[in-house]
Amino acid sequence: STNSGDIRISQNILLRIALSDELPKSNIVHENHFYHDREEDNDYVRMYLEIARDLFNKYVAIGSEFEVNISHRYRQKITQFIQKYNNLSDLDALEEGEQLKLYMLFNEASNELYRLLQGSHKRYVGHTNCTFSTV
Repeated sequence: STNSGDIRISQNILLRIALSDELPKSNIVHENHFYHDREEDNDYVRMYLEIARDLFNKYVAIGSEFEVNISHRYRQKITQFIQKYNNLSDLDALEEGEQLKLYMLFNEASNELYRLLQGSHKRYVGHTNCTFSTV
């Protein structure tokens, strides 16, 4: 396990989730910020930061239209990171450790959501004639 600031990274806690190929892909992640003319590392950092900001605004920001149910702790970590790097012109301040935080910013919150959904899925499968066991 590595410690990059206040976000712990451990391969043991990252959930491996297999999703159906038929699920729609996120426009925010797969289309809105896709650039063909990336030339420098900062172009990729900028793209990931823009994706993170848009995901934050849609799902994590308090009062957002699709606000997800995550702990205050994870919401605060994400909020503080997004606020700290809201100025996209200051990408040189995003050191390697901070870039790692960016790439893994939503992992803990995603894992928490997955755990919450597992209970609902088990209850749903138990009360219906549903035969599927994966999402």
